[in-house]
Order: sequence, then C-alpha cells, then structure tokens
Amino acid sequence: MTKPREIMPIPLTDKLLNDVDFQKRVVGISPNGTLKIEPTPEKMTDWFIRDAVQPGFAARITGKAAPGKGEGIQFYAQRKLAGRPCKFKLGDWPNTSLKKAREAAVKALGLMANGHDPNLEKKKAVAEVIEHRSKNKLTFGFVLARDAINRADADAEKTKLDRADVAKWMGDIIIWRMSIHDINAEVLQAAIEALREKRGDASAVKCWRYARAAWNRLPSGEAPVIDPFSEWQKSHTLPAIKRRQTAIPTDEKEGKDWLKAVAELRKSSGSRGFPSRVMADYIILVLCWGARRGEAARLKIDDVDFEREFVIFRDTKNKRDHVFPLTPGCVAILKNRIAENQTPRGRDVRKTLKGEEHYVPEWVFPSVKRGKHLVEPRSALGAATTASGLKIDMHDLRRTFAGEVAVDVMGGDVRGDFGLVKLALNHADMAHDVTQGYIMIKAKLKMLRSIYEAHERRIFNAAGLHDLLPKEKDANDLEALIAAIKQQASDPTAMAAIKAALG
Repeated sequence: MTKPREIMPIPLTDKLLNDVDFQKRVVGISPNGTLKIEPTPEKMTDWFIRDAVQPGFAARITGKAAPGKGEGIQFYAQRKLAGRPCKFKLGDWPNTSLKKAREAAVKALGLMANGHDPNLEKKKAVAEVIEHRSKNKLTFGFVLARDAINRADADAEKTKLDRADVAKWMGDIIIWRMSIHDINAEVLQAAIEALREKRGDASAVKCWRYARAAWNRLPSGEAPVIDPFSEWQKSHTLPAIKRRQTAIPTDEKEGKDWLKAVAELRKSSGSRGFPSRVMADYIILVLCWGARRGEAARLKIDDVDFEREFVIFRDTKNKRDHVFPLTPGCVAILKNRIAENQTPRGRDVRKTLKGEEHYVPEWVFPSVKRGKHLVEPRSALGAATTASGLKIDMHDLRRTFAGEVAVDVMGGDVRGDFGLVKLALNHADMAHDVTQGYIMIKAKLKMLRSIYEAHERRIFNAAGLHDLLPKEKDANDLEALIAAIKQQASDPTAMAAIKAALG
C-alpha cells in the first residue's frame, strides 16, 4: 500500500494566494524557498495548503482558482474534536483577508480546544438572529392589521370602520412600529397619553380595547411571556368617558340655522355639486330616521319600498333588520335622490367597443368613487357648523331623533312607553326582549308612522323644507281632527286632557 504524500505546511501570503493555480498543486517548499509543485491529479476536486504560521489554519484551493483571478480559495480552521476532525469555514479570499482569517482561526481553534464545535455555535447565532428579526417584524401595527384581516368576515361594517380609525390614530405614534416583545406597561402608558392628548379620551379608550382584543388573539407561539395590558391595569385605569350630550335644538335659532345650511346644499348646482347634494340628503334623512350612520350609508335602492311605504336597514348593529315607515317628505327626497343617481356622470360612463356603458349605482347615497357608498359627510357638516356655530357629528343626529321622539311618545311622563322609543331606534335586544319578537312588520310600521311623521314635520319646517310636505288639512276638518287625536294617543297626559275636555 502506497503511503499518502506528506504535505508540508507553507507560510500563507497574499502573493502566494494570488499566484496559486488549481492545476499546479503546491505540495511543499524547497530549502531554497521555492515552492514544490506537481500536476493536480485528474479526479481531484480540491486540495489544501496548510499554514506554517498558524497551526490548524489552511487554505482550500478549488477548481476555480487561477493566477490573478481572486476566486476559488477558502479559509478553514481544523483540529480534532471528540476524536474526529472538526472543520470550520472562515471565509472566502479575497473578500476575507488573510489577516482576518488567521484571527478567526485562532478563535475557532480555541473553541475546539475547549470542546465546542464552532459550526454549532454559528448555527445557534444564526438562529438567534433569525428569531430576533422575526420578532422585530412582529410589530404592534402588524399584529393589529393582521387581526383586522382575520376578523373581516365576522365584523360588522361599523366595527371595520372603527378598526380603520384605530390604525389611523395609532399609526403616527412610536408603539405602532415597535416589536410586541419590546412593549411593556410603560410603553403602553406613553401611547395612551399621546392618544388622549391628540384624539381625546374616547378615542384612546377605543384604541386600547381594540389593541387588547388583538393581543389576546395572538397565537401562543408568538405571544410574549408578559402581557403589557394586564401589567398596565395593575397600576392604571382607563379614563372615564363623558357621554356626549349634543343634539340639534330644532326650536332654537342656531338649530334652525344648522338645518337650513344643510338644506341649502341640496341646491348645489352642476356635477361638482353632486357630492354636496348627496351629503345633504343623507344628513336630513338620517336625522328623520334616527339612523346609525353606517346603516343609512349602506342603504340600497332595492331596500326602499315606495309602494308599501317602508325602508329596511340590513346588517345592523344588533344583527336584526330594522324596518320603519316612509313619510311624505322623506319620500320626496328619496325619489329625487334615486332619480338623480340614475343620470350617468362623467366617471359613471365607460367607453366600450360597442359604445358607451353606463354604470347605475345600487346605493341610495353613492360616493364619488364608482361602486362605493358615502361614508362620512364631513364637508356638509363643516358648512353647517360654519353657518350656525353649532358643532354636530353624525351620532348627534341620532341623539336628536331619540330626544324628540321620546317627548312625542312619553310627553312629560318618564314612566311612559319607552319601549316604543327603543323600537324606533332599533335598540331592542330581540334575544332578551321576547315581546319585541312578536311585533310583526305591519304592526311595527303602524305603531311608528305617526311618530315619524311628527318628527319629519318638525325637521322639515325648521330646515325650510316645508314645501316637500303635504298640505295640512283644515283644523275644522273632522278627519284632520281625528288624525290629530290619534297622533296624541300614545301620550297618556294628552289623552287625559282630551277626555276631560270632552266631559
């Protein structure tokens, strides 16, 4: 058996590495300092030059190595570990300099001498880096955004809008970009303080609640050991929210000015005035119906029944369809709105090979974006505020409706029929209020019609829209008198007064 050739260590230099040729294998050094070279065997794919300066350090020469080419050379450290050779790659020349490779070899060989495999240590370090990067990608904002996507099918439209608001409000504070693993009670407190200062207490509480819900839905493998929300609650409490009490005083000048300013927008001319006309109709009808903004905004033309005189809201907050009566003034506005929606505007006309194709909106209150419905009539609300000094938001319209209807139904008796007010507002919880479940649509419409008509008349008169209302009958007319009595039938105090007057 032929004894393997003994390859002599050679002092590695940059010049040697630059001149090395894979086809000419370096096997040693002559006494006169010249390299001993022999042809590389045909089937050999690589060979090593062991360094005479640093034992255990070597350069691996591969088939790509050629004089002046600067590639095909790798640095390695090697020694026995647990009875077997342990080889650790230190880098590629010339990207890794000879000096740095030798320094790295000393460290690697030291680990091997102490019983540690530098390959395993490197794998552990890489795994830690990957884990760290993964944690950094799992930011607070990413968690909330992902949760919104995961919950999209289960969320009501209003909840989706709330989530969008939370993302918008929190997107410009530092917590949004932080890894969830770096968030603690102090960071959470700073975020809440920033939200309270910029957006107010109600918005801060809303952000906190949506963020905590998303945190609670984190997969167990992602969730940090410590829950910052629970830690925060040990020493903090959410701010108490003062309920907004604003409503439109329909019998006072500022309330009338506000309503007239909205009604005036219905006269906006041309295609540029179309959004203003839609918003004005939307605000007036929401006020007449006591509707939630999202439910009214999503109203489809098919959900308005002019023949049977009712409107139906679907996908409501309490998951129950809400049916309520159509009154004369609202009918006039709706018919005009739907008719105008059918007239194609510039953005609703698409040219095709067969000519022009008109898009017909399915929404009663279309957005300027094709296929979308109106979301928030900010400019119209702003114009009304400018004209009256009265700052009103969409929920204030619902609050106004509730107050006015409560007076009509209950009068001055706080023990009156509050259930009828709940019915008008669609507040009744059908799962817990069995009586409401027995009220059929026809009966419900009959119960609510006089209430809606009285409220509509008050709003239209205050807004200067009385020309859209039917003419009032002569008070001496018997039918008008009977109708007036029926309208007061739900008010026990009024009925008692009528009976007393009749003797």
